[in-house]
Amino acid sequence: MPAQPALAAPGALPLPPQHPAPAATVPATPPRAGVDAALPVPDPLATVAEPPAADVPTTLGAPRLPATDDAEADAERTVVRPRAVRWRLRLDDGRVVPLERPLVVIGRRPPETDGTTQVVALPDTTRTLSKTHARLELRDGTWWVTDLGSTNGVVVADADGAQRLLPRGEPARVPARVRLGDVGMVLEQRTGRAR
Repeated sequence: MPAQPALAAPGALPLPPQHPAPAATVPATPPRAGVDAALPVPDPLATVAEPPAADVPTTLGAPRLPATDDAEADAERTVVRPRAVRWRLRLDDGRVVPLERPLVVIGRRPPETDGTTQVVALPDTTRTLSKTHARLELRDGTWWVTDLGSTNGVVVADADGAQRLLPRGEPARVPARVRLGDVGMVLEQRTGRAR
């Protein structure tokens, strides 16, 4: 006699028909030695263990990865900056004036510029230095000097001591010494690390 469906209580929702649970399936082929036998069969009733929590940084940003040998070597390497060539004027009275720009105007009291030119005001006890006496300009590693219409002129002296008075407004290479009026000076090169 076929099973009768269960009757639901009045006002209750009808229950779905019940079907018998499917029988466990058996694999059609036997397990292969060394292949299928090595695979674990998951137990559907076993609880899944959570993987252990990784160390997570408490600060924002990406987690720090462990350093490799190459990264550690890079971190230990010192950065070598190229050497910068710096110049200075050494006056005969011992004063030293660093030259910070490739264009320099020298005098007793030269006017200020827009910042592209270094202004060097030299106190002059000889009173032979003009207010705006001369301009120094660095071109391709060589300094040039130009008389800017001074009263007492610009004299350049070579290493052998030969001196010559420069014509006004005509640039000339700076040899060993320069004299603006009676204020003598030499250009010195100094080498240091670039900043």
